[in-house]
Amino acid sequence: MLVSCAICEATVDAKEVGSIEVRNPDDILEAYRYTLLSCPRCDQPVLVRQGAEIWQDGGKWEQRWDENPVRVFPDPDRRADQRLPAALRDCFQEALDCYRARLFHAAALMCRKTLEGLCQLKGADRRGLAVGLRQLHEKGIIEARLFEWAEALREDGNLAAHELEARVTREAATHIVDFTEAILEYVFILSDKFGEYQQLRATRPRKGPIKKSENEEGP
Repeated sequence: MLVSCAICEATVDAKEVGSIEVRNPDDILEAYRYTLLSCPRCDQPVLVRQGAEIWQDGGKWEQRWDENPVRVFPDPDRRADQRLPAALRDCFQEALDCYRARLFHAAALMCRKTLEGLCQLKGADRRGLAVGLRQLHEKGIIEARLFEWAEALREDGNLAAHELEARVTREAATHIVDFTEAILEYVFILSDKFGEYQQLRATRPRKGPIKKSENEEGP
């Protein structure tokens, strides 16, 4: 099985040692296979996970395992959060894939494209990334600190896109990927979670302490 070895930092044809399939008893369409592999170069273990594509054809259930296993040990592969909009998730996943393949220049470019996609999905016009980010800031979608981060990412993305001799180091690419991920998490995940929290608070009595559950101990 072709996998990325975190120790060798290379793609290797690893030898399968054993595997186990795990199914969700509450959802027939959710299944995973975990496979323990041995790297042929360093002999270190690699654990990967594959999701299953399951469908029904003529009354018969068919299943196919994902051809791109995800490393879960050691140093798990980073994956774009499934809660992101699909097109934006795919774009950022490509940035992560480029980074894992040590294509740092390409990773920076894909992060810039991810920010462009963020602006489009949030209704900014298409006069350029600088204008789009400013509009998101003015609308309160990204606050001042995130706007500062996004501006720095935009400037570095411009260098990667337009300067022929510009080179993106691993350290720079790490920061670019990390801050892009933080912006996405704030806009699409934490904002929604806080909205859910606000709804929960609205259902509580306005006065008095928060009641403890029957199973919760303490003074």
